[in-house]
Amino acid sequence: MNANSTTLLKTFRTALLQIPSSSAEQRFLLAVSGGKDSTVLADLFFCAGYELGIAHGNFQLRGADSEGDEAFVRQLAARYEAPFFSTRFATQAFAEEKKISIQTAARWQRYEWLENLRTQEGYDWIVTAHHANDNVETILYNFTKGTGLLGLLGIPKVNGRVIRPLLGVTREELERYHAAEALEFREDRSNAESYYTRNRIRQQVTPLLKTINPNLEETVAKNLPFLQELADFFEQELARIRQAYWREEQGVIYFAVEALKSHPAAGNLLYRLLQPYGFTPDQVINLLTAIKNGQPGKFFYAPQYQLLLDRVTLVIEKKDETIASSILIPENSFEVPLPSGLFLLVRPQKPPISYSDDPNTAWVDAAQLQFPLVLRHWQAGDVFCPLGMGGRRRKMQNFLSDQKIDRISKKRLWILENGDGRIIWVVGLRMDERFRIIEKTEECLELRVN
Repeated sequence: MNANSTTLLKTFRTALLQIPSSSAEQRFLLAVSGGKDSTVLADLFFCAGYELGIAHGNFQLRGADSEGDEAFVRQLAARYEAPFFSTRFATQAFAEEKKISIQTAARWQRYEWLENLRTQEGYDWIVTAHHANDNVETILYNFTKGTGLLGLLGIPKVNGRVIRPLLGVTREELERYHAAEALEFREDRSNAESYYTRNRIRQQVTPLLKTINPNLEETVAKNLPFLQELADFFEQELARIRQAYWREEQGVIYFAVEALKSHPAAGNLLYRLLQPYGFTPDQVINLLTAIKNGQPGKFFYAPQYQLLLDRVTLVIEKKDETIASSILIPENSFEVPLPSGLFLLVRPQKPPISYSDDPNTAWVDAAQLQFPLVLRHWQAGDVFCPLGMGGRRRKMQNFLSDQKIDRISKKRLWILENGDGRIIWVVGLRMDERFRIIEKTEECLELRVN
């Protein structure tokens, strides 16, 4: 091993042992494709004397070349006397089923398999051969796609049980090691194609940037700690905002927009909050504009979620959630299952001495009830006599507007209807005056939504 190879081996050992909770006595499962980077990774682990296993995923995308890669990595594992693990993925079919790119499909399948394998075989870490050039390419790719601050941090050195000890090493250093040690490898011809975005960045963008700064990878590596500090500070602020203004009830998310009106990082905060639900940067910009201009009632749609800008709240829910239109309640019912809870009937009983102020509980005069009762959602044209209004009739739509109930919550709202068609209770909000407990009431029914 020449001086350059010895230096890289020392750099590798130092980087590996600087990873929190890692030690030389642990077991490492290496993801090896057979290319230059991963064969150098395997050789470094072998020369360092660490206990390793070699895992290879065959994505079955390149015909005979894929088969040749698997055979090569199998021989590599035998040379290092390391356990060999392999699997085959139906990557094309998986990508079509999930409607995602081939690259995304391969990544999902690979990491899921590696984690399952790590757990089953008792390895401490999964190791990939990502290096400094990969990091630069990832940052540039994320920047062009608009992934926000977190995307500019690049590839994490530690992500769960996945570690990347070569992130501080350039592709040129790996290639010098590879040549000096005369290591064999498999060439992936797709790396030379310009079809893939990352390949175009590698072949065209990065070389151009290096004419401006030949030490591009080192410069990016030096700046990443500063970006990480900024990201950590931002995450603390995000946690504070979420704690104070974000809540979830029965699968619906509510976020008070007052948190954003004067915040200097409103756009970044809102994007980080909404990104997990599939909303895009452009939608966030349009949403912020609507908030600042006071334009409630607007809907925004992601693949699986919808967002309503209510008066003072953002309301987010799944688009495909189904809600039963009506539920029949026979006379002998005590418990009625709802899509997100239970509706309870406690009866018969004498009127209580005092009443709880819990809005999810109501007491009604049992003599006024005609079974079967019906639980349903409100409809246009509904009218009832809200308790406390002296028996005056009120359109349900006007009542709900007075209560500032947003459109998504209106869709979920339950109405308890008597057998004669009269509304007994707007569940969780107000019962009807005609069913209240009076002096002549002998038996009452306690209604409770859980």
